[in-house]
Amino acid sequence: MRRLLPLTVLSFYIIFIVNMLTLRFRIPYRTDDTDTYLQWQGVIDGRMTRLVMRSDPSSDLWYAEWSAAECEVVELSYNYRVWRRGQLLRVEPPSLPHTFRVSAADVRADKVVEIYDLWVEASPQHRYSQAPLSRLMGRTDLRKYRLPSIASDANDTFLLHSAVPYEGQLFLVGAHPSIGGWDVEKGRPLVLSRCGYMLQFPERVATEYKIILKCPTGDVIWEEGANRHYIPDPDGHTIYGELPAPRWTSYRTEKPAPLTGTAVPLFALRGKRTHGVGDFGAAVELLNWMHRNHQSVLQLLPIYDTTFTRSEKDSYPYNAISTFGLHPIYMDLTQLPGYREAPEREAWEERGRRLDERPAVDYCGVMAHKMEVIELLFERWSDEHRDDRPFVDFYTKMGEQLLPYALFCTIRDLYPGRAVADYPLYGEALHEWSASRTHGGRDIQQRVMLYAFIQYRLYKQLEHLKQKARHLHIIIKGDLPIGVSRNSVDVWQAPHLFCLDKEAGSPPDAFSATGQDWGFPTYNWEEMERDHFAWWRRRLQTMALHFDALRIDHILGFFRIWSIPLGTGDASTGWYVPAQGYTEEEVNGVQQYCNKDESGRYHPPLEPHKRVGFERLPAEAQQQLCQLSQEYYYHRNEDLWRSTALKRLSAIVSAAPILLCGEDLGVIPKTVKEVLESLEILSLEVLRMPKLLGRDFVRPEDIPELSVFTTSTHDMASLRGWWSQLATDRKEAIAQVYHFEGDPTPKGLVAALLRLQSPSMLILPLQDWFVLTGFGADVPAEDEQINHPEDPNQVWNYRLPRSQSGNSMMR
Repeated sequence: MRRLLPLTVLSFYIIFIVNMLTLRFRIPYRTDDTDTYLQWQGVIDGRMTRLVMRSDPSSDLWYAEWSAAECEVVELSYNYRVWRRGQLLRVEPPSLPHTFRVSAADVRADKVVEIYDLWVEASPQHRYSQAPLSRLMGRTDLRKYRLPSIASDANDTFLLHSAVPYEGQLFLVGAHPSIGGWDVEKGRPLVLSRCGYMLQFPERVATEYKIILKCPTGDVIWEEGANRHYIPDPDGHTIYGELPAPRWTSYRTEKPAPLTGTAVPLFALRGKRTHGVGDFGAAVELLNWMHRNHQSVLQLLPIYDTTFTRSEKDSYPYNAISTFGLHPIYMDLTQLPGYREAPEREAWEERGRRLDERPAVDYCGVMAHKMEVIELLFERWSDEHRDDRPFVDFYTKMGEQLLPYALFCTIRDLYPGRAVADYPLYGEALHEWSASRTHGGRDIQQRVMLYAFIQYRLYKQLEHLKQKARHLHIIIKGDLPIGVSRNSVDVWQAPHLFCLDKEAGSPPDAFSATGQDWGFPTYNWEEMERDHFAWWRRRLQTMALHFDALRIDHILGFFRIWSIPLGTGDASTGWYVPAQGYTEEEVNGVQQYCNKDESGRYHPPLEPHKRVGFERLPAEAQQQLCQLSQEYYYHRNEDLWRSTALKRLSAIVSAAPILLCGEDLGVIPKTVKEVLESLEILSLEVLRMPKLLGRDFVRPEDIPELSVFTTSTHDMASLRGWWSQLATDRKEAIAQVYHFEGDPTPKGLVAALLRLQSPSMLILPLQDWFVLTGFGADVPAEDEQINHPEDPNQVWNYRLPRSQSGNSMMR
């Protein structure tokens, strides 16, 4: 006899029976072993979601399913990832995720949508068809179009992936009468969306079909290959599928010509009204010069605030105290309210002229001068305009990052010389500010408002620069330092995100025989991953307010970072994190030449033959140490470093619509090229630093399409300086390869580079463009190098040369 459930239990089940919208994903993907598997990861209605995928080995199909109760509209953006034994192996490019919207036509009934996806391969075309490159290359930015949208009871809909809109109209033509009966004139037009072209079958009847292109000339191009087949779902479920792009040899998309541009430290510029240092006003003048010379990219060194010691040490632009606050030294004083009518204006401008006449930036003198002017003008402005609506709106909008910065600067001024580790806790300082606008009982409201005002004016000036650049069809490329200062807002506000017992740097290499200790702490990546790298994502979103593109400084730090124990003062004592070090047994006999980490693992030197005492080792021990080093740097850790970089970079590159370019110089793991290409991040190619073994300089055929090509960086000698040191036979070889034998000089080289078709961008330092006109030739070439990375006491104070005719360089 069947036992009846109590009424209360029956009621429980009745109450929670609801109608469901179910999305079933499937994608064909062949894996080589049972340890490799696919993962679905993305955002559904703003919520990060991961779906477990099941495989069907007989068909190479992978499946996943997601359901929700009583949904009316669901918006999805996702991609597929490949894992092997717990390490991320491959991802789809974040620039073109699977993105669409599903509406449940009747929420009172269960609905099932079958989604047939295809793996999206990385392609330069994706970047060319998205801002900012689309604006400059005359391409259509597909992100301006609407999302692909389907209804749960609509006829089957398919997406034809395409990053480039075709010239003409695409049509669906097939055997069934509803799609033309093979009559071109009765075909159904495809609709362009954010992710490509959408086509919909008017009837759920199996049929054969093709895609055709009607050109503006009236010509009709049929796609090549066998007919496509449409088969409706046997259970009557709605299908939303992705289709491979058509092939037609008679239609080709031309590769756009490389964009040219200029790289320059903002502080180096000279302008009509500069006060001893380049500023945002001088940058506007530079844009005009670039426009006249048909350039499209302005690349700047970091412009974020570094003020802490009030000494020349603060000139180091990669040691920022904030990932939000812009540096006050770049303020165009003439644009501040009250400047023009100020009684002190004549004295200020006379002092500014004296500072401007110096061959290099007087960093401390300029900072003192500018802060004096800014503070006085702020006091006068704040008396009447404290409630100025644009300022209040800025403070309200940016408060989450602006207030911590302003509080930090105020407390820094109260405790000069004190390390952030000795500051009051951020939470305590914020609580006291919120309660009484004080710190330690002192009224600090005026000081906090000063720093908020400074950022308000700097953000306005930088926004004006960006708008001016956009008007001239120029994009601005910023610089994202790999680290932040130990004495920074970010460390004060969120110390758990940093490894404060370590310092980042680089191992001994060609740039420095003893390695480099950059001084800033390494990141606690495990902690950052807990909230899906929110700190990094916010950082990119902030920079996207100012820049169209970013140079990611030392992008290798996303793969692994050289981690130096705090207090050693010796960069050679570090090791890479993460890395699979050796056990004591594996390094037996040479362990004294390896660095030992906290877990007891050993890490060999990059260049063992340069270690002191190496030559005294027996030949067998020398060979052992070299083999350990070769295995460690080029084999043992490759999978780990690939997985690490893919996990971190893929999580943050989609945070903002900004073009990313990686500075991938130094000791490069083999996986770097693979990772950058898969994420469609532009690489950096330097003429004198070939990445291929056996090359002594980069050949045109070596340059990837998605890349930035250059002659020099701020860390090396200028083109003039480098060329003067080259042997005659090497000059001749470069001239022959780049076809400027008739003028084997730096000028001939630059002219030849302008004829290149390989990279996406050709960006030269401003000093290297000078060789075309001879401007600055009277300045010693060694004075053109901005930074000497081997010098830990480097003062970053380079300024462009002066001439009797003022800004003749701009002509």
